[in-house]
Amino acid sequence: PGHTYTKDPTVTVKKGSESSYVRMLVTVTFDKPLTDEKLATNLDSIFTGYNAANWNRNAKNTETENEKTIITYEYRYNEKVSAATADNKLPALFTGIQVPGDWTNADLAALGGIQINIVAQAIQADGFANADEAWKHF
Repeated sequence: PGHTYTKDPTVTVKKGSESSYVRMLVTVTFDKPLTDEKLATNLDSIFTGYNAANWNRNAKNTETENEKTIITYEYRYNEKVSAATADNKLPALFTGIQVPGDWTNADLAALGGIQINIVAQAIQADGFANADEAWKHF
């Protein structure tokens, strides 16, 4: 509890790409179903150094599947991205992951294993009025 793991999830839009909207999906999977009490914990707090200036959390979805609790966060880059003349490395989404300090070793054992996956996605901006419309068609 309280330990921080350094991370830097970034996206690079390659030279020659079309203008696009970019998002990252952060999926936190717990090996056991969480109780309502555990779900009440603000899991957003595990992402330290969250870059709200560049990334906006658009959605959070919680589901239980095969006796596992899966929480998916959608973060969208705040502006349309163009990489026409050079690679464009976007700022990191966050700088680390911290196990909540108020979780005891017994709490962690009750959660089972925890896995965090991050997937970056981009969709060409041309033909869409805004990011909401683009992601609705993704």
